[in-house]
Amino acid sequence: MVPVNKEKCVQADFLANLVHDLKAPVVTIGALAKRLLDGKMGPLTPEQKKGLDVILRSCERLEYDVQMISQHMKVDLVKRLSPKVFDIEKIAKRVYETLKPKADEKGVALSFQAPAEAVSIEAYPFIIEKAVFNLLDNAVRHTDQGGHVLVTLSLCDGLVEIRVADDGEGMEKKKLDLVLRPFEEVMGVRDRELRGFGLGLSNVKQYAELHGGLLKADSTPGKGSVFTIQIPRYYKKNLQKREESSHISQ
Repeated sequence: MVPVNKEKCVQADFLANLVHDLKAPVVTIGALAKRLLDGKMGPLTPEQKKGLDVILRSCERLEYDVQMISQHMKVDLVKRLSPKVFDIEKIAKRVYETLKPKADEKGVALSFQAPAEAVSIEAYPFIIEKAVFNLLDNAVRHTDQGGHVLVTLSLCDGLVEIRVADDGEGMEKKKLDLVLRPFEEVMGVRDRELRGFGLGLSNVKQYAELHGGLLKADSTPGKGSVFTIQIPRYYKKNLQKREESSHISQ
């Protein structure tokens, strides 16, 4: 029987090699397909354009999967650093502004709401930013032209809440439960579109739990989805409470 720690090292090495081997060719193929599709290398027939569009979309999905695997690997490295106190609205707004052009290009109305006063939080900035990005990127990707995505930041009873709501595709409860499973299980999902969606959500769930929080999910086919991250405002105080609770339960 392989020891747990050794097994984790083997998995980490495999994922690291996978990311390294896939990243460069996927980016290169995608960039070349886009140049061809834009007509920068000569005229194309309608059938050729259709084929290149399929190649480009496949590259984008694979590149997203690679990005999610890379994020998953970085969490252990980030955990070795100390959490910081920062204004979470600035990070959430930065993600919103990063994805706004993508939403505009797709014809999706993207909105942002936050309290009038600054909301400071003690957490890992990199992880919080990635969590918000994954939720918002998923929402924009799965909302059709003419749809709406709303990001809401709020503070209640010592908890910071980041809520991303859309009126996009939505999904059945069975599929929702599947994409919220642990990262390693989502990796085995055969449906590529569902796997890509799940890898991002699996990371978000892990990020929230790392801070002693949780990820809430609600979705209805044809009506949209709501994903909410809830995390304690102060990481160290919450960590101390969790350790005390753990000692009591023992």
